[in-house]
Amino acid sequence: MPVTVRGTAIDRNASPTQGTGIDRVEVHFNGDRKSGVFLGDATLGKADASLAAFGSQFASGGWELTFQPASRIGTLGDDQISRVTVYARSSVTGQETSVFTSVLIVVP
Repeated sequence: MPVTVRGTAIDRNASPTQGTGIDRVEVHFNGDRKSGVFLGDATLGKADASLAAFGSQFASGGWELTFQPASRIGTLGDDQISRVTVYARSSVTGQETSVFTSVLIVVP
């Protein structure tokens, strides 16, 4: 069963001609780049009307990544708490920002 991870990423320093100011979003499971499993690069350009409050070019600042857990993360136990780390790279500065969150894995 595929799993989809979604979020938003913008660089508020981007000018209207630079779009969202983000050119890459990378997702890792159960750790960061050094310790986690690389799940892939997210698809950028997803609509998120709430971001338009920062400028119309940011309305497409959503991202998503769909993956098959069994092929990427192996066996998971029920009620396992894991971490998802996301890196977003600015196309304006080339700098990256990372955030992470804990997720509860419930196996059907």
